[in-house]
Amino acid sequence: MKWILILTLIINCSVDIYQIPVVRKSTNPIFKIDKSLYIGKFDIYLADRKYYTDAWKASFQSVLKSQRIFKNVLNLPVKKEELEEKYYILDLDIYPSFKDNYNWWVTWPAIYPMLGYWPFQLREGVYKVEIVFSIYDENQKLILKDSILVKDEAEILFYGFYKSTEIEDMIEEVNLKGMEKCAQKIKDIII
Repeated sequence: MKWILILTLIINCSVDIYQIPVVRKSTNPIFKIDKSLYIGKFDIYLADRKYYTDAWKASFQSVLKSQRIFKNVLNLPVKKEELEEKYYILDLDIYPSFKDNYNWWVTWPAIYPMLGYWPFQLREGVYKVEIVFSIYDENQKLILKDSILVKDEAEILFYGFYKSTEIEDMIEEVNLKGMEKCAQKIKDIII
């Protein structure tokens, strides 16, 4: 019975790697070029991506809008007639990866004999996100194909079984840095 309780505690205290940056509100009518950007292919390579793709897309669109590069940042319409006259198309693949582990030499007393009370539960987490993107013009000519890789790590010393906010905050920051670097690279090439 004790081992079932221990296993349940450890499994249920996992880190949520789906920390997506908050959508920014940007209504500034000033932009650098008089073209729209359509987001075409947008894939996140996770097992349960169907739950997170829309949130990632909205967050990424808000980062691009806040950079004030394009007149509009929109989803690619189904019909070609709905496209504006001047535009670019952006295709994205996002590869998030998270690895965490415990230093069991320090942490083992939290499992036995001091179940949950031992304060030293050293947890280390490494997160990286790779964003592979391509930009095409209205003639389907490839303008840019590149990738961004952002990586960071965090460590929790006290109560690592239960506290995961430091790691989750680090994940959100890495995701935001990746999106901003991608937007900056697009801005540098387009303008």
